[in-house]
Amino acid sequence: SCDVTRNISSPICYPLPILETFSYTADTDLISNPLWQDASTSSTPNNIQVKASTLGSYYTSGNQLPAFSGNMVSLVGGGSDPYIGFEGKTSGVVYASFTFHVTDMSNFSNANGGYFAVLAESNTSFRSRLWIKDPVANEGLTFNVGISTGSTATIHTGFTANLAEPVFVVMSYNLDTDEVKLWTVPDAATFGTNTPPTANVTLTGGSGNEINRFILRQDSTSETP
Repeated sequence: SCDVTRNISSPICYPLPILETFSYTADTDLISNPLWQDASTSSTPNNIQVKASTLGSYYTSGNQLPAFSGNMVSLVGGGSDPYIGFEGKTSGVVYASFTFHVTDMSNFSNANGGYFAVLAESNTSFRSRLWIKDPVANEGLTFNVGISTGSTATIHTGFTANLAEPVFVVMSYNLDTDEVKLWTVPDAATFGTNTPPTANVTLTGGSGNEINRFILRQDSTSETP
């Protein structure tokens, strides 16, 4: 008989809920910070960078969002994709929410748009993907938001955002019903209620068994503005 020793890698898994304010040093790679790891690396030498925040709060009255603190991150075209790992959920609903803006769509030319935020399983199976799409092909002035369980998005055409406009979104995956949902700039009066409002987009037919990652995706120059 013999003794065998082997080193293995374990994902970093944090309990929910996670509040990420990107309070890291500006102009550094996001994956240089302990919460984040690479889901995939690209031959394009482009890592997502921490940047000083320039976002303004969208909600200014009523039951508004807390004031922003910390920094933000910048996605630019194709590149590597970082993820944050959290305790795996096999039942119930997993939510992700954040505010983002798009500042340059000059190379954003894919007719189908592109996705940049993902709720996923540890094997990188993408279960809920957040998309943006130019409603006027190659115009580069406005965008719609959508969601998918796979590689084709359902776009919420009832809301159109302008370049540099802050947009607050909530996305979810329901592990009991395999539904994905999207809320785009929901009414602030619905924040913190026991029952969520009707989603802007609801899709069925997902195939998730466990959700334990949130990924920021830099697909390609034509799909990531």
